[in-house]
Amino acid sequence: MEGYVSQAIKTQIHQTEGESWKEKEDYLYHFYRYLSGRYFPDKSLNILCVGGGIGTTIFLLQELGYNNLMCTNIDGSFGQQFVQKGISFFTCDLEQQSLSLPIWSVDVIISDHVIE
Repeated sequence: MEGYVSQAIKTQIHQTEGESWKEKEDYLYHFYRYLSGRYFPDKSLNILCVGGGIGTTIFLLQELGYNNLMCTNIDGSFGQQFVQKGISFFTCDLEQQSLSLPIWSVDVIISDHVIE
């Protein structure tokens, strides 16, 4: 489970959310392990994470063995971090523009904490 969120990001989160982050991180790991095992166990699926934020969800999925990962953010923040870890990254404000991906290129879409 170690390694899916970089130390720099953990430090940033701890500064804003305090120690409660460790509990959230553990919960999310077990939640996505269960969710992926039950609903999309095929590790070769193409997964798009809409509104990837700092990458917690997408890095958890990568840690769980998924390799065909894509991520969008409304701005380019953290984009380089995704690309360095082999995750396709797109800057896109989905309220203003469409995400141009080939038809049938995405098997699973995850949108966590986007509409709040």
